[in-house]
Amino acid sequence: MSYSIGKKLTENLVKVTVNDFGDYIMLDPADASFQTRYINLLKWVEEKQKELGKLAEEKDKQYEGRQIITQDEDGNSEIDLEQLSDLVEIQTKFYRECEEQINALFGQDTLKKYFRVSYEVNPGFLPDEDCIADFLEEITPVLNAVYNARFERVKGRYNRNRKGKNSKVVPINE
Repeated sequence: MSYSIGKKLTENLVKVTVNDFGDYIMLDPADASFQTRYINLLKWVEEKQKELGKLAEEKDKQYEGRQIITQDEDGNSEIDLEQLSDLVEIQTKFYRECEEQINALFGQDTLKKYFRVSYEVNPGFLPDEDCIADFLEEITPVLNAVYNARFERVKGRYNRNRKGKNSKVVPINE
């Protein structure tokens, strides 16, 4: 004799297609921690942006009076590689951290799936701030729909006026 359980759990997973090639991520509406982790991701991004703003101010003071790119009278450009390198390093670190945070929440290679064409054109592609904002703006209404539907199902299941099939009305003796 054998038994099998858990099939109902996998039926509740939500498949979200993230590109025209059919790549997808899976959401588990039964994951009670997901909404908190998503909110924490948004707070983390907001805090990181503030931190980057302060860091940019510090770099402006450090390189005060120096332009990243200058052009002489003949139209020749000169790039301050030290300053540019600092800026790119800071941005790259932030984008990689965002990618890690999103992958930890939605699953491995989420952004690689979402930006598949960009990764195919350039395997070293790293989504920038606009790309990350684009993904978050697109996924947020999906998350709202998935988790609101779950909330309504659960609310109906645990409604205090709901009577189960084995409920009995027990008179209260006064």
